[in-house]
Amino acid sequence: MKKFFNISTVLGLILMLIAGYLYTREVSFLKTAETVTGRVVDLQYSSSSDGGGSYCPVIDFDTKAGEPVRYYGNVCTAPPAYDIGDRVDVVYDPANIKHVALDSFWSKYLGAFVLTVIGLPFLILGIWLGFQVKK
Repeated sequence: MKKFFNISTVLGLILMLIAGYLYTREVSFLKTAETVTGRVVDLQYSSSSDGGGSYCPVIDFDTKAGEPVRYYGNVCTAPPAYDIGDRVDVVYDPANIKHVALDSFWSKYLGAFVLTVIGLPFLILGIWLGFQVKK
């Protein structure tokens, strides 16, 4: 049981540290990011191995400097979360136009959220088992 405690705690801690890194990186990005409104111009279908698939939005927007940009969304859903023609807010780094995200919780924090949801139970379980072993 002691070995599981070590593995569980270490795994949980690693996942939580990665989640913390992703979160702080995103917060840092958002401090300098510009927000503009774009338009969904296409829905790109992405098939999966189980025969299903999801739709990723393709968004056109202009930077505040007037530069046109096409952004391929990284959060895909089935059914599609957007319709062609929808207006959406996007955030981008003026110093690195390739760093773009939809201005939504899932687009900005999905990675940190998923790692926290997976890592926190491992960490709690590992700590709890650690107290059980010491008894």
